[in-house]
Amino acid sequence: SRWGYLSNMFVLEPFRNRGVGAALLDAVIATADERGYARLVLSPSERAVPFYRRAGFIVPDEAAGNDRLLVRQAPSRNGG
Repeated sequence: SRWGYLSNMFVLEPFRNRGVGAALLDAVIATADERGYARLVLSPSERAVPFYRRAGFIVPDEAAGNDRLLVRQAPSRNGG
């Protein structure tokens, strides 16, 4: 199955709380649906989590079915 990955979506502060972010996200979701993506994955800032949850995004657990997203953090560049 094909997955879509959303990264670096933001609205400049003077334009926040005007529906701009919701309109952008609606366009991304519509495109993902048109392309038949099985999942749309993102890594939001803590502040953005409620915004994405209102749009139907969930924290992966049993509610996401058998699909799991695993992340491997790159090793520290300073030897740690």
